[in-house]
Amino acid sequence: ASDLGGCSQTGFFMSGGTDPTVTGDRGEDKCQPVRVGDNVKLIITDQWGIDQKKRFVVTGISGTAGGQGFDRSVIIHIDTLRDMLDRSGESRSIMVRLQESATPYDATQIKNQFLQAFPNDNLKINLQYRIRKENEWLIWTEDNKFGLYDSEQDTVSIGLNWFSGNKHEIRLKSQFVALQADNPQSLISDSGGYLYDSDDLIEPFTQGVVSFQVRYKYEIAPLSYLYLVYSKGGTSYDEDEDYSKSEIFNQPWNNPSDEVYSIKFRLKY
Repeated sequence: ASDLGGCSQTGFFMSGGTDPTVTGDRGEDKCQPVRVGDNVKLIITDQWGIDQKKRFVVTGISGTAGGQGFDRSVIIHIDTLRDMLDRSGESRSIMVRLQESATPYDATQIKNQFLQAFPNDNLKINLQYRIRKENEWLIWTEDNKFGLYDSEQDTVSIGLNWFSGNKHEIRLKSQFVALQADNPQSLISDSGGYLYDSDDLIEPFTQGVVSFQVRYKYEIAPLSYLYLVYSKGGTSYDEDEDYSKSEIFNQPWNNPSDEVYSIKFRLKY
């Protein structure tokens, strides 16, 4: 997004009078910051490099970036963007890059950046892999007995949303967890809550957890839907530290505790 006028400083929109968009070649020394009530024009360059123009009235000025990642340049309503980009009711995410156009190739750069972030506006995929390591991980075992372990937990999360027009939607959510706890040390607590070494024998262990769901949603009529859902989940626990991570991931998947197929209707009447 960029302003339509020719008066700007250090990447911020500036005003040379009552209408900052008709400044022409006004020198920078005569520019003033945009104020509440100013009437400005913006150019929104869409993902195809086509300019869309619209006039706005400044209703407020942000002094900080805030918790939502605002860069203090321009904040407009998401529905206004959808209207300018002719994507009303279609797009669920719009990425906007705020900058002053410096070269003729900026539109192509913006388009390429958009397509890299969202190769297909109807398909969104999210992949996450997290590793959490903890020394002296304390867990309760039974009564007043505890175990101290060195642990490593690997978590894989996969999410997918696919939209075909306005009637079809496929959503996948899954999470796989592999926990390895080794170097065990047995502890015991007294009535005052203090912990002491214990001679009890405790073993290292591994634990796997899987949660998986895929859902198809079809719009029969406005606010009326058909859902087809497949879900699967389970846990595994073994006092054996020799399993590989892939084996820990696979155990609850191959031997789930729950596996459900379901059909649901939601009707408006």
